[in-house]
Amino acid sequence: MKVKNPKVILIFGPSGSGKGTLARRVSRNKGWVYFCEDDFWYEYKKKRGIKNEHVRHAHQQREVFQTVLGKVIKCVMSGKNVVLEFVLYEDPPRPLQYYYNHLKKENIDLKLIGLKPTIKNILKRQKNRGRKRDEEIKRMKMEAVQQLKALSSKYINDQWIIRNNKTNEETYQEYLKNWINKM
Repeated sequence: MKVKNPKVILIFGPSGSGKGTLARRVSRNKGWVYFCEDDFWYEYKKKRGIKNEHVRHAHQQREVFQTVLGKVIKCVMSGKNVVLEFVLYEDPPRPLQYYYNHLKKENIDLKLIGLKPTIKNILKRQKNRGRKRDEEIKRMKMEAVQQLKALSSKYINDQWIIRNNKTNEETYQEYLKNWINKM
């Protein structure tokens, strides 16, 4: 389905905050495509033989961000809406700044959603999704604290942040449904 004025939704927040579930919910609408930045990181590391490296260097970030942005813009130019989800793990929030600034330059209609649940809810979601990496509770809690702190960056507009622990469907209905239906 080709859309007249394609839109992009950027969903960001800590790992386990519900970004992927919410983004996939959005992509169930006609004309929407879903991207997860982590998938691009996985491919990037796989192609370069990088194993178990949690650090994301500036030159790696630039390459991944450029690849993601290229895919997003290609979809938008072909008349599709895009929902992109990604983790914020530092301040300044480089991925958010990169995508936001470049998409604004292209005059693309943007919606930004930052998910900020409690540490308790993040850990509960991580446990429920059952990933092997999520079994390391102490490390996951430290990462969640750091990632939540990134949401307090001076570069993030407070209006973008959703500070609740609603279900993803409730969040979709309250914050995204009407905006999506304005097509």
